[in-house]
Amino acid sequence: SKASVSGDPLKYAEELQKSQIKEASFYEIEAEKRNYFYHVDLQGRLFLEDMLPKNIATSLKSEKFLKFFFTRLQKNNMGIFTEYEYISPCGNEMNFIRPADTPICFNELRDGELVYAQTMTQRFEPDMLHFCTDTERLYHPLFNHKRLRDNLCLISSHLAIKLSATFVPLESCHSGIGYDYNGTTFPVLTTSVAERTQGCP
Repeated sequence: SKASVSGDPLKYAEELQKSQIKEASFYEIEAEKRNYFYHVDLQGRLFLEDMLPKNIATSLKSEKFLKFFFTRLQKNNMGIFTEYEYISPCGNEMNFIRPADTPICFNELRDGELVYAQTMTQRFEPDMLHFCTDTERLYHPLFNHKRLRDNLCLISSHLAIKLSATFVPLESCHSGIGYDYNGTTFPVLTTSVAERTQGCP
């Protein structure tokens, strides 16, 4: 089903995440093994999975920690806790991540750079905007990450609204949408959940 089910999609994602929280004893036992569990929301904010409520005040905001955490982000190929699609190793600690959508979310466009994790950036390529027909959200490839290169990453809703302000009809492309950037119109590409999990076409 589409992530933007009837009603507020952010509220839906919030309720879904609440339902995924385990008993407190699970986190206590796993912490003794130095396993920790995290959630990335649709705005790209990082939380401990069992943190409630989840808001800007309870998100993890240390620039040094976020850069360390997201630089080491990679697919979970360990064969354990497979419901957490991503991990971020830290010495003898293992951080497991289950994002609301993608583990990296661009939430600002600054001087031609897409920003994520507060200080990390990816050059904005206006011809590489993707509209996902399943989630009805915008995505952009991540080209400069060592372990997640070419993955399509979510563009946060507030940034997507800003970008869509210059969308124009464009019948020549599959999406029917063009993006006007600095006087040039670029086709907005289409993707699906199945396609974008395989990397950028």
